[in-house]
Amino acid sequence: CDREVLRKRVTARAQGMLEIGLIEEVESLLKMGFADTKPLRSVGYKEVVTFLQGHMQRIDLLPAIVTSTMQLAKKQMTWFK
Repeated sequence: CDREVLRKRVTARAQGMLEIGLIEEVESLLKMGFADTKPLRSVGYKEVVTFLQGHMQRIDLLPAIVTSTMQLAKKQMTWFK
């Protein structure tokens, strides 16, 4: 689909994930000792980990997740071509 349409969808989905508790979920996983696991290095989770570690401000979190997701989508589109 069109890149701008995709970006809007990704933004809406990421915003929704943040609203329903993504930060709290990641915080809980970190407290349980899962900091060095592969799932926490995946798109969305790694940005929240960076935020929780104090390396990113809250205002930068959503754009970071959207950027990482768009980069992954570009890689996937290239691979499928």
